Amino acid sequence: MYALIRLGKPLWGKSEEIIRRARESLLPTLSRLEGFVSYDIISLPDDTLLATTLFDTRESADQANQSFVIWVREQELASLFMKPPEAMVGPVFVHVTKREEETFLLEPPAGEGR
Repeated sequence: MYALIRLGKPLWGKSEEIIRRARESLLPTLSRLEGFVSYDIISLPDDTLLATTLFDTRESADQANQSFVIWVREQELASLFMKPPEAMVGPVFVHVTKREEETFLLEPPAGEGR
């Protein structure tokens, strides 16, 4: 299993817009890629967004990275970030889940939205 990690610092007040667009247009694309396992967006305390996508193979993770680059361009997201998000792909050594066959689209906790 391989992880595609993207780390980006949105402009103040733009996190919700980025997350909304990811849910509406990026997630459907990624979830259709062969080997897709999961996708998460995490809001870190310094207003940085961390996106993790897990795939069965390195090739699928690399393909997802290319899809992400195209999506950012098509959605004109560069203007919502302080600088382009950093991307990294690497092998996953531990992955444990308790629930199977469930999809979670979580809302940020109250007061945590940006």
